[in-house]
Amino acid sequence: MNKLLMTGERLFFRAPNINVCFRVELEGSFTGEQAEGALEMLCRRHPLLKCTVQIDENNRAWYIPGAGKLGVEFHGAELDWQDWYEKTDSLPFDFAHGPLVKICVIRNAGKTELLLLGHHIIADGIGYLNLTRDLLLALDGSLDTTPQPLQPRENFRQGARLGFLPKIVARQLNKQWALDPRAFSEAEYRALFESHRRRFPPGMYHDCIEGAALTELLSSCKRAGITVNEAITMAFAAAMLSLGGRYSADSIPVGLSVNVRNDLRVSAAYCLGDYVAGFLVKAAYDGARDFISNAKRLAPALRKVLHHPRPRLRSVLFVEALDPALIESTQFASYGDYGNGVSKKLAAIIGSLSDHRGLGVSNLGKPAFDQYRSFTLRELRFIPPVFPHSLVIVGVVTANNKLAITLRYAKSEITMDAAEALCTAAKKLLLP
Repeated sequence: MNKLLMTGERLFFRAPNINVCFRVELEGSFTGEQAEGALEMLCRRHPLLKCTVQIDENNRAWYIPGAGKLGVEFHGAELDWQDWYEKTDSLPFDFAHGPLVKICVIRNAGKTELLLLGHHIIADGIGYLNLTRDLLLALDGSLDTTPQPLQPRENFRQGARLGFLPKIVARQLNKQWALDPRAFSEAEYRALFESHRRRFPPGMYHDCIEGAALTELLSSCKRAGITVNEAITMAFAAAMLSLGGRYSADSIPVGLSVNVRNDLRVSAAYCLGDYVAGFLVKAAYDGARDFISNAKRLAPALRKVLHHPRPRLRSVLFVEALDPALIESTQFASYGDYGNGVSKKLAAIIGSLSDHRGLGVSNLGKPAFDQYRSFTLRELRFIPPVFPHSLVIVGVVTANNKLAITLRYAKSEITMDAAEALCTAAKKLLLP
């Protein structure tokens, strides 16, 4: 049965920089036959993996089940995983034919690197984490293939409704958009994609906190009464403010990706799909105070959106109240030369109208992994999607006593040396 893309999914549909990637390092290996069998198991559990996306004559976008094919690439030690990532990430997905997720296996003398790179309309960070865990179970022959259906994004628990003022704003935007609507073609999307990649070629920087250093970080956060996520967010915000240059200011906007999966009447904890709300908070650093004191000052603003359901539910409900074509048009208003005033107004409201000065933080925490018979998990790394307003995006995930940090940035705005200095400054605050 065909499924209509929700409005929130149209926000990501034609974004030029919204891919999600996980890299897994394993001790051990598996055969190509095992991998093919694992993909079949994976697709039975997550039917969305074989979907394509088609646009009808009314500019509605539909998931078409069973039309795509999920495959896997095998390479030897001669291929560096970052080369595969950069090449694959630089190519727009073919929505009409699929697949919308790409998988790569690199074998190297008893070590196996597994890469999953996919478009955000298939899943958010938690969804791709679910997919990564399920792929490992499938490769081990122990995946439960009971289908995990998507849950409607608007199916929130009782009591979640859009407030009067946001409802009026959404209604006015929709009315103004209806006066001059616009449907964008696939060719226009590809032109936007290529233009954005030329203007803001993506760069990556990797680091980690592990072993005794991670234990000390966890202990110091516990003593101070703050979370590791609050400490990391403050550290990178302070580092960007302290390093000077073109991204220096008194305060910095910090974009947060907030999980709403457990706010639905039926939890979406284990399926794919997009269940995130985006928020901006302002972070300032008082040089007269120590780092912990500054982190404690920032903590209430983070907790308001991360731990209280009402703000994040209202954010999702506001997006769902908008015309899907309008929400999609904000990508062309933010990154292209589309000058529609309604699109630009909405882009400003939702934080997409970028000046490339902010910080984005996406921390997936410490997910649980099973023990496997055929291999051992050695390292997990999360390469985050780009936040619209952000100059630097920090992706964080913890596994095997290692907190892996990946910075994404535009090479036209930030050099590799500046990214390294930023990460070093943040770690110095976290681990004095």
